[in-house]
Amino acid sequence: MAICPTRNEFLLSLADGTRLILCAGDTIGQQRDETAARVLDFLARAAQLSPAPTPPPTAARRLLVVTDVGQNGALPSARKLSYTNGSDAVCVLADPDAPRRRRRMDLIHTRQGKTARRPAPEPLPAEQWLWQQLVRLSAAIARETQPRGGVLLHSGLAQAPHRRCGASILLAGRSGVGKSTASRRLPPPWRALADDMTLVVRDTEGVYWTHPWPTWSRFFGDEAGDGNDTWDVQRAVPLQAIVVLEQGSEDRIEPLGPGHAVALLSELAQQASRHLVRSLPHAELAAFHRQRFDNLCALARTVPAYLLHVSLDGAFWTEIERVIEQQTSPGSQRGPT
Repeated sequence: MAICPTRNEFLLSLADGTRLILCAGDTIGQQRDETAARVLDFLARAAQLSPAPTPPPTAARRLLVVTDVGQNGALPSARKLSYTNGSDAVCVLADPDAPRRRRRMDLIHTRQGKTARRPAPEPLPAEQWLWQQLVRLSAAIARETQPRGGVLLHSGLAQAPHRRCGASILLAGRSGVGKSTASRRLPPPWRALADDMTLVVRDTEGVYWTHPWPTWSRFFGDEAGDGNDTWDVQRAVPLQAIVVLEQGSEDRIEPLGPGHAVALLSELAQQASRHLVRSLPHAELAAFHRQRFDNLCALARTVPAYLLHVSLDGAFWTEIERVIEQQTSPGSQRGPT
């Protein structure tokens, strides 16, 4: 199937110099890929992206978003499809109507006892499918930043009030530790920029910058709001520190070694890209993981990391302020300049 981009194109500009034109696919001589266009339009609206200019910016790369399935609903490798019009990268979305086998097992009560049975394959609910494709597309965008040191992390993001440049703090931690709650508790002049996903990129001078990323749970499930939430994704803030959250009886912060930081960040990066890696061939997947691990090692060597024990009602942000003041004091050698 030959595919070319439609006129609906959006431009994403990042602090590492990446210029990415996002466009939905279209089968030549037939109707456009409305499924891919719907996912792309959803992301563009939430991320406040503008239509791509004509002509496109110099050195801009094109990411083509398409929907296709292989035999038995398996996602094919993008290299097995025929693409035209100079697309530099492809994000293949899952067919919303393709049946998928659930991982869970149903227990059936019989006279002989309980028997486990896996349910018959069936399509995902519409909201769950759209949520997964938005996560997949987000990871595909982040993958374009990997050659320059970028990585997408399952992490909150806050802007510290101490420096005129507006340094940012990654609020990392495993699911359920309280990243969203901690973001909501930050008082002015702190600013919570994101509470679920953050894209970290590195510029040509080796300085790390953060881009807030949409929280997709705001649109689906129990946490859904009115559907009007937006994030200024193209607004980059220099990264000052990585703070890993842990629940505790009192607010206390301590340095975190680079090795420990890489281990924790690897888990957060894996959570952010799990829906993308399932469609990558084995050889490409291995290279993807190696490059991402190298990026995380470089990040942990450059940006100081801390373990923050957060109490239920304490002023935990004062602990972060204290270590930031130490970083920015005369003689400090770490952190962005």
